[in-house]
Amino acid sequence: MNGIDKYLNDNDFIKWIVEPNPELNAYWQDFILNHPEEKENLEGARKVVTKLGSISTPLSSHEKEALLSNILSEINHSKKPFNLRWLYTGLKYAAIIFIIFSVGILYTSRSKEGGGDFEEFAAQEVEFGSESKLVGVDGETIILKQDHSKLVYSDKGELILDEDASENAPPSKVEKALNQLLVPFGKTAELSLSDGTKVFLNAGSRLAYPTVFSGDSREVFLIGEAYFEVEHDTDQPFLVRVKDLLVKDLGTKFNVSAYDHDENIRTTLIEGKVAVKKTSASPFEKYKDLVPGQMYAYHKETQIDELLVVNATDQILWVSGIMKFESEKLGTVLAKLERYYNIRFQLKEQQFKSIRISGKLRLKEDVNEIVRIVAKTASLEVEPLQGGQYILYKKK
Repeated sequence: MNGIDKYLNDNDFIKWIVEPNPELNAYWQDFILNHPEEKENLEGARKVVTKLGSISTPLSSHEKEALLSNILSEINHSKKPFNLRWLYTGLKYAAIIFIIFSVGILYTSRSKEGGGDFEEFAAQEVEFGSESKLVGVDGETIILKQDHSKLVYSDKGELILDEDASENAPPSKVEKALNQLLVPFGKTAELSLSDGTKVFLNAGSRLAYPTVFSGDSREVFLIGEAYFEVEHDTDQPFLVRVKDLLVKDLGTKFNVSAYDHDENIRTTLIEGKVAVKKTSASPFEKYKDLVPGQMYAYHKETQIDELLVVNATDQILWVSGIMKFESEKLGTVLAKLERYYNIRFQLKEQQFKSIRISGKLRLKEDVNEIVRIVAKTASLEVEPLQGGQYILYKKK
């Protein structure tokens, strides 16, 4: 066990574990290749740094010592607290703990792999209104009057708008150096980014993106639902940040559903390759790769995730104005209809939300007929109210 001490006392090793970069990756990969006998010691040191480095809560010296003792005991497969005497004699213990915790807290403070930038985006005050709108980097707001708006950026970032767009709107409250496209309930939008990537935004969604991508990645922020057809660029991967998750791909077609009020965040791969990772994950937690036909589902409250096999094309039928559901909860279907048509449902009994229904709806049809079909499928009665509201009940 004492063999891990030299690595715990190596600043470069600790930084490589917590905040890797190409230079450190190359050095340590070469070291592992040339020193296979050190594999066990490296793994032990890695576990210590990972566990200590993931602690963001301030601890006393005694608590840090106890924590380290327990970690070492776990690595050594012992139920007894580990004897730290060798640490005091062979290492500058205080310095090691300080380095590991400092770098770990630094990692956490950097917003858990960039999640902090998303949190700033999500916390901004925005007003959706009744029309879709584009908020430019200068704060100017452009109202988009069509039910399905289309925006296209050239490779130089020049914007081509719908003919009926109004550029005389008052400035927005949003103060962020990214464009933001806001699509309210009852509307949808289609966006071609400067890199050629196409984005289809569902109702009740908000997307933040730069006019022109720069740096080593192409990054956008999403609240709501969007279907992406990403232009391939191996040297500049495309990243979609949503609450708690980072979706990364190199050129593919995939759908992300991440509404604030939904229980789950879902990423479905249509074709190509995509990987998903929790933004709160430790540096050693790997991305989960998806293959076409898989859905990554993340439950926000429990933080439990799973990979499911689905009919992927069903997940993007909304782009064509179709909704298909197989044994879906009525509550989930009604939430989607509320967003798409900007209507509201009242249920006489909340237990109705758990009713499972299956079917296929053409969303361009009359909203009253759609609601009637859904109610009939769930064996419920429906009564239209004023202001686009409907009440569902069971006939006695």
